[in-house]
Amino acid sequence: VSAHQRLLIASLTTPESAVSHESAGAFYGLRKRDRGAVSLIRPGSGGPFAIPSRLPRRAEDAHLDLWVRRTTAWATGDIVVNDGIRMTSPERTVLDLVGLTPFADAQDRLVREALRTNLVIAAGLHAVVARNAGRRGCGRLRGLNERYALLPLGDARSDAEARALAVLAEAGVPLPQLNFAPGQRVRGLARPAGRHYR
Repeated sequence: VSAHQRLLIASLTTPESAVSHESAGAFYGLRKRDRGAVSLIRPGSGGPFAIPSRLPRRAEDAHLDLWVRRTTAWATGDIVVNDGIRMTSPERTVLDLVGLTPFADAQDRLVREALRTNLVIAAGLHAVVARNAGRRGCGRLRGLNERYALLPLGDARSDAEARALAVLAEAGVPLPQLNFAPGQRVRGLARPAGRHYR
């Protein structure tokens, strides 16, 4: 069973199921490929709970199990269809993963990477927080989005460059130019004229 097939099968288990959290994060490239149980979100309350695969039990079938979470908040725009798979939108996935991630550094990197790769834009994150006010992760995501919204993270070629921009901005240092066009000699971070970074 391919990665696409396992997500598609999981999303069809009930009419309102949507791939979410870890599995949606892996689909969008925010996490390493997910070989555990497929994460789903469904309307309702209670859980989370596991649903084992009904296929004959083998160790390699563990990735066909389901991990189901419930939500009472379905907001317009939070669910999309990608390659035939019903799943949470990139913005809702970022919100869910921020709420699921216990470490501040990992939350920072997750949001930076989503913005740097243009998977989401700051306005989209602002909107998903507004739609889901009160959900776990909203306060943290709001603060991170405000921190990064005005930075040119899309020009960064790595998270290290994106993090450097944030550090410099918070220190009140003029931001460097990032990744000159082909044919120019400097790549990476280049200081503005007259500035010296130690």
